[in-house]
Amino acid sequence: MKYSPFLKLKLNEILAIRDLDEGVYKELMPVFDVPKPYNLNESEVMKSIETGKKHLIRYWNREKLFFLDSYDITDSIRINGMHVYKHVLNEFGDFNFIPILGINRHPDHLSAVVEHLKKSSITSVAIRLTTDDFSDFSLIQSELSELIQKLGQIKLLLILDSRLINSEGAKKDIVRDILNFLPKVLSQFSFEGIIISGSSINANVGEHSDTNSEVSIERFEWQIFEDVKSAIPSLKIIYGDYGIVSPNYSDADIELEFIQNVATPKVFYTDRNLIYLYRGGAFKTHRRGRKQYFDIAKRVVSQSFYRGSNYSSGDRFIFEKSLEQGSPSGQGNWYRMLNNSHISFICKELL
Repeated sequence: MKYSPFLKLKLNEILAIRDLDEGVYKELMPVFDVPKPYNLNESEVMKSIETGKKHLIRYWNREKLFFLDSYDITDSIRINGMHVYKHVLNEFGDFNFIPILGINRHPDHLSAVVEHLKKSSITSVAIRLTTDDFSDFSLIQSELSELIQKLGQIKLLLILDSRLINSEGAKKDIVRDILNFLPKVLSQFSFEGIIISGSSINANVGEHSDTNSEVSIERFEWQIFEDVKSAIPSLKIIYGDYGIVSPNYSDADIELEFIQNVATPKVFYTDRNLIYLYRGGAFKTHRRGRKQYFDIAKRVVSQSFYRGSNYSSGDRFIFEKSLEQGSPSGQGNWYRMLNNSHISFICKELL
């Protein structure tokens, strides 16, 4: 495994993986998070889980291993009286996945995993730590030790998830914290793999650019990975990121955009150190409406960093839209194709 893209358990993100070239597909193990619905309640969360499961049944190779989490779903949500992650584990029991834990999760989350391990053939679990967790090993040492003891004899993977990194200063702090944390945690615990992940994309793209504009966004997540890898070259580290979608973006954001009539076309294209963001005007008021996607595609394929129509399914899609073939398509399908392009680039060129 070279790469772990962190994706939502949604149709377009599953299809982005399915449509990868075989060589790329073999090199990655995605993290699927249960998507947070617009209305965060029992019935909507259950529907979100059921829908994700249906998509996996239809489009996923059951032998393909993935990580599974419910990070975005609050612990107050109960499904038929049980913790949401217990319901997730029960629903996806026929798939080949690795459960995810964290030190600040509800005790019922841990109990659900321990109980599931007793009746399944799962041989590994992942511990997902965020910036507050790995900023100081001494603060979590006892909790982490207690959690690992409760898991018993099982293989462990460690995920250091920075989630959103939005400044050079934050990036430097995270690199410093990881370099302080890793020697200490590895002196006491053994992990089969270490994943370092994050994103530089805000949920609200308005924080990056105005409408009808083009900007470049520094890929701090890639810089963190490279800095840690160069500082500890003997340590095998797996790269992770959130593709071209913010870790904080959810269905609630999509609904709000359309309710407020401010939805705009957004196209992200990844290069080594930068992500290029092309943003149009509001669909409702711009004279080109959804045809803005055609205009943006023409702009992307004219750039020196565009990798050509044969590079990936996503790049072929962009090229076809630059020729105005078919419909302009919608944002969800664009995210699918842009993620496909992004993931292909990460595996083929950077790792």
